[in-house]
Amino acid sequence: MKFGIELECWAPVTANRNTFDVAREMLRQAGLHTFDVRSDGSLYDGPAGFHGVEFVSPILESSSAEDHAKVRTLCALLQANGYRVDRHCGFHVHLDAATLDVNDVKRVFARYSEFESQIDGFMPANRRGAIYYAQSGKDHVRNVNNVQTKAALARVLPSRYFRVNLEAIQRHGTLEFRQ
Repeated sequence: MKFGIELECWAPVTANRNTFDVAREMLRQAGLHTFDVRSDGSLYDGPAGFHGVEFVSPILESSSAEDHAKVRTLCALLQANGYRVDRHCGFHVHLDAATLDVNDVKRVFARYSEFESQIDGFMPANRRGAIYYAQSGKDHVRNVNNVQTKAALARVLPSRYFRVNLEAIQRHGTLEFRQ
């Protein structure tokens, strides 16, 4: 299955150098030139001397040991270069929805909603319960189940800020897991 990740973190600010240029050069030197680094609007009030950034992977293959190694390399590289994560930072996973039909997506949404309490149990405290950027889908399962097309699924929730982001179907052809 194809997937991608978004990893939000705090980049150390380097005097007289653009944070994004430094990050892109770091990726290039590590052979991760297909990864991207972007600004992230949710990371605006970080620790002194750090700037919020988001690393975005290319499309990866779940059965590829090489792709798994790239993600591990990225994480090790960030840690070795002083990048930080805290409760403000998120890790989002996109799964390819191209081979899923509308009923498959409904089942994924319903299952995730059904097991939110168990999933909360292995999440850090700031990723549990009622959180703005990863809202519960429990109260929306009925509305999701009433939809007949994938295009309609992308519009059934009031925003993308749900644990299972259905808007990503339309925007990226994926299901995004935001918790």
